Amino acid sequence: MVRNNKGVTLTSLSVYIVVSIVILASLSFLNINVMSQIADLSQESEKSNEVLKAQASLITDIKAANRVLSFSENELVLDNGVTYYIKYRANEKQTGTQSYSVYELYRDDVLITDEMTNLSFGFGQKKNGTEQTEWVKITMMDSSFTGGDIYVKVGR
Repeated sequence: MVRNNKGVTLTSLSVYIVVSIVILASLSFLNINVMSQIADLSQESEKSNEVLKAQASLITDIKAANRVLSFSENELVLDNGVTYYIKYRANEKQTGTQSYSVYELYRDDVLITDEMTNLSFGFGQKKNGTEQTEWVKITMMDSSFTGGDIYVKVGR
């Protein structure tokens, strides 16, 4: 008579337990990794949203204007009654030493953003026959180096 052992042996049970622990540990590691990546992305999107908010406000008003009345590196006055100006303030840590520069962008007297580490205006004109084109250069960068130079044609 032949006996057929179809039960679970101690060796196979140990192998199942070890494989299950390895799989669960791998899934836990992947889950933690994915969640930290999602947190990093959400922080980056918050920072880039600040840049996009300021750029959208500037672009909308520049496109709505017909010409630039006056400009400097820290101020932009458009013919549609909108004035943008930049204020500098030093961001100080609790020790009293400056860590980096902070630029605040105002539309008239309303604060648009105060999270930029580089912010300035530039201006250029190009004459093509009888038609004159005006451009505004906006240099904008936040603490994570999101942003850069954008050139916006004044008017439509």
